[in-house]
Amino acid sequence: MTVFAFDTNIRQQIKKIVGYANYRIYKPDEVHEMLNGKKELPEKNPEHSVHVPGAWICYCILINPELVRCHYFIILPDVPGKLPDRSEIEYILKEFGIKTPLLDEHILNEGTQIKIILPVED
Repeated sequence: MTVFAFDTNIRQQIKKIVGYANYRIYKPDEVHEMLNGKKELPEKNPEHSVHVPGAWICYCILINPELVRCHYFIILPDVPGKLPDRSEIEYILKEFGIKTPLLDEHILNEGTQIKIILPVED
């Protein structure tokens, strides 16, 4: 996957998604319901998603069972198998205003998509 520089339109969409994510934070019981298929996943909500060159990106904030607020991203490439590399992931995080350092333990490669879960730094 190649993530090109985001244009003004994409940056405006990202700003709306970040605003919505800060307003609509998922609590542990909601996360549990999502994992059990009883509640719709954030990536099904268009308020959480943006299409960028090469991929769909979903972003939300959730409180995990350990009561830690986390940034949660799903990156689904347009072309199967064309997952972003680390520099592209870091670019995406920067565009979303994420300042938390990205560690390997934050990245989950599921083969068809990338999930990123990293703590919110206050």
